Amino acid sequence: MTNTNEAKWYVINTFTKYENTVANELAHIVNARNLQNLIQEIKVPKSIDTVLKRGKLCTVENVLFPQYVFVKMIVTEKSKYVIRNIRGSYGLLCSGYEPVPLTDKEILKFGVDKVSTKLGFEKGDKVKIIKDKLKGYSGIVEKIDLKNNSVFVAIPSGNVKLTAELELDQIALAG
Repeated sequence: MTNTNEAKWYVINTFTKYENTVANELAHIVNARNLQNLIQEIKVPKSIDTVLKRGKLCTVENVLFPQYVFVKMIVTEKSKYVIRNIRGSYGLLCSGYEPVPLTDKEILKFGVDKVSTKLGFEKGDKVKIIKDKLKGYSGIVEKIDLKNNSVFVAIPSGNVKLTAELELDQIALAG
């Protein structure tokens, strides 16, 4: 069983439309049983949309990932038991019997948390492409988009300016 002292992000699978119920119940249990050291954060990512209803503009809150609640926790028998026994919860998403933490890339993609990323380059730096079809080419960083894990690199090609959108791990600082 996984049992480290470092909290990681996991996913709780819920009944349909029970995301808020599970999140609220879990928050109540964490506070009531003083489990903040094990279960540190609970999130239900949502979007706020403006829609036209009966001729009036209204704001509507939509769950971005139906049937899922994200939880930053330390996995122990106690924390798994609490989550498994919440009304509306199927439990943690697992591989076999072990809960699987989200990767840093998934955390960024789902907008669950901010992951501090230390890049070896910045806008204006000369970089080389180390993966992909353009491997071996060099260029200049034009734009970095951490949210989408991408970087835009201008690659010189005669009189034509080519810009390639690549993932952050596909380039390295040219040295």
